[in-house]
Amino acid sequence: MFNEIIEYISKASANEALEILFRFTDILRREREGKGSIKAIHGLIELSGDKGLIVLGDIHGDLNTLQKILLREDVEKAVKANQVYLVFLGDYVDRGLYSAEVYLTIAYLKAEYPDRIVTLRGNHEPPPNLTPYPHDLPYRLRAKYGEEWNTIYQHMFTTFQLLPHAAIYRGEIFLVHGGIPVNVSELTLHDIAYADIYYPKKTILEELLWSDPDEYVDEWTYSPRGAGYLFGRNVTKRFLSKFNLKLIIRGHEPCEGYKFNHENKVLTLFSRKGSPYYNYNAAYLFLAKGKSTTFSNIKNSIRLI
Repeated sequence: MFNEIIEYISKASANEALEILFRFTDILRREREGKGSIKAIHGLIELSGDKGLIVLGDIHGDLNTLQKILLREDVEKAVKANQVYLVFLGDYVDRGLYSAEVYLTIAYLKAEYPDRIVTLRGNHEPPPNLTPYPHDLPYRLRAKYGEEWNTIYQHMFTTFQLLPHAAIYRGEIFLVHGGIPVNVSELTLHDIAYADIYYPKKTILEELLWSDPDEYVDEWTYSPRGAGYLFGRNVTKRFLSKFNLKLIIRGHEPCEGYKFNHENKVLTLFSRKGSPYYNYNAAYLFLAKGKSTTFSNIKNSIRLI
């Protein structure tokens, strides 16, 4: 089934691509309004523990690795049987040859399985005034769809603004693309849920999409990325304590599939391989239903590709 979806997307016409995006847009809007199949408060998704959890990090147009993960027998079986939530941490596009195909595949999956697919926003699915570099998605669309590329791009960009920007699983795991806001003392879950509404007056959305953990600062410092911050272990401790959480799972940073920071309280997943990062391994997390959020369980649930 998943293989058929990927094959369909690879051959989809411009009109078929637009139809997928229309369905995707409708589902995301309903979700934000609290009318979707998954519980959401605007841009914050709340996932119960009645299912297991599969998490993928950055994909960046790497259709080959995405396909290998999706076509693993236990992954496809678990998703189709409604036994897991499949969470994507964002950065679907740019830096890869198949940005269009990756994004449309994930949009199609969300349209087919709206009650078990979560499509978080990355910094490469940006607000209008925070475009990353490189942003080569338009060139990939032009090569694939010719004169129709801009229409498709505009509809994709509309969906970027509707993607949720964070999720909480089982009240214990915070899922996000980049990082956590550094001003924890004044932070509320309402601030996180409506981060896009408050942006740019408040920088919470920017921090969620752009920030990174750092082992060499206790609090925080400015990021060399030019957006977001580098947040230290003390920020992580305060954030987890305030919201009674145990773990942060995020993407955003290239690595050999995964890495832990801040005394194993921050897990980075990176789910693509090759140029321009030249990493040998990609990874995803498959946490079975009922598995406790201990370091050993989390580490043993990481799978390399």
